[in-house]
Amino acid sequence: MKNRSKKQKPYALTALLSALSCAIMLATYFFDTASLSVAAISAVSVIIILAEYGNVFALSSYFIISIISLILCPIKSAPIAFAVFFGLYPIIKRFEETRKKLWHVILKCAAFAIAVSAYALSAMLFFPEEFTEQPIYYYVFVPLCAVAFILYDKCLTLLMRAYAVKLRPKIAQYL
Repeated sequence: MKNRSKKQKPYALTALLSALSCAIMLATYFFDTASLSVAAISAVSVIIILAEYGNVFALSSYFIISIISLILCPIKSAPIAFAVFFGLYPIIKRFEETRKKLWHVILKCAAFAIAVSAYALSAMLFFPEEFTEQPIYYYVFVPLCAVAFILYDKCLTLLMRAYAVKLRPKIAQYL
């Protein structure tokens, strides 16, 4: 019986953290202006699952959160940001850090370019008036995204280290 419960722990933690992230995504209903922050905070569950159980469970959590939040959230900016970038980037980051320095930089630049392009295309699809009424949006969007990407990457690295060094030893007996 004890062996069976060890096999069920990854599934239970994945389901629990995915549900928590979906509930956090629903916070955009009350705080519409914090959609990118909510998407970044929701990615913490993917980081925890990635550290504890690996890529398969982290990818399944990413897909669960993306699909359910896209279905349930009335304001789609946070779920789109999570699905396009914030939820997938921790998994990509873990993969790219195992590569050589050149591939590390190439994969980061590719992830940034894909995320900005996908987010801009989805914004043009869902909010076309933003692009036609404000042409300065073109010149401000990409540089601000680059700065935000660099900050998010640094914060993600620090968060992963803090989880591994400080938090994980304290909660390892429960996971």
